[in-house]
Amino acid sequence: MDTIRPLVSLHMTPCPITARPGDSVARAGILLREHGIRHLPVVDEDAHLVGLLSDRDVGLVFALVDVDPRKVPAAEVMNREPFCVGPEAELGFVVETMRRDKQEAAVIVEDGKPMGIFTTIDALRLLGALLPARENGSAVSPG
Repeated sequence: MDTIRPLVSLHMTPCPITARPGDSVARAGILLREHGIRHLPVVDEDAHLVGLLSDRDVGLVFALVDVDPRKVPAAEVMNREPFCVGPEAELGFVVETMRRDKQEAAVIVEDGKPMGIFTTIDALRLLGALLPARENGSAVSPG
């Protein structure tokens, strides 16, 4: 019996939103907020991936005293070696690598250009689809 091996490209979020290395952290923050995303691929003039900027990276710069986020380029704070896979990567490999290496995102690249992103939110969406719906649960306050 053949086993179905789901590909990451079937479950990724397409990523038409990108930043450039010279874009300010302030601009990247605006893009993140406007599009409701937590990770922003950074591409060069040929649209090749050169890094990944997260909302945490942006938040850290905004938290620094005496630092103007409008003057800090994305290239200074982005992850220059994000976890990348091709569109044919098996979902199980991607999820296991993200878990093992504590990665919050995998950038799906083709010919060096980002075509999508698979994040922990995408993984939770998949998990939620596998679990039966629970309507009787409720959140509680800590303490």
